[in-house]
Amino acid sequence: MASGQPTLKDLNNHIVTKASKDDAFRQKLIADPAAAINAELAASFPTAGKVPAKIKINVVEQSASNVYIVLPPKSKKAGELNDAELEAVAGGGVITGCLDDYGTENDC
Repeated sequence: MASGQPTLKDLNNHIVTKASKDDAFRQKLIADPAAAINAELAASFPTAGKVPAKIKINVVEQSASNVYIVLPPKSKKAGELNDAELEAVAGGGVITGCLDDYGTENDC
């Protein structure tokens, strides 16, 4: 939480940790995920806002015999990066020299 705002990972870790320690919260989270998360956000991360109404949250309990795999959404076109993926790989930089045939940097 370097910027002061929690990341999605911070929020997820907080919710999972609380659900593992507080059975009443766990039951509310299973029954009405958005309401439970919104109440917890208001109490623990007041500047984080609320879960948007258009977002559907599914909470499942994993067990020794049930394992869940969460897949990301399908891309619209194969090989096309979405904005988040593009941002993650966009670095930018300046090339200031050249490499010769032996991999030695020189001034071109």
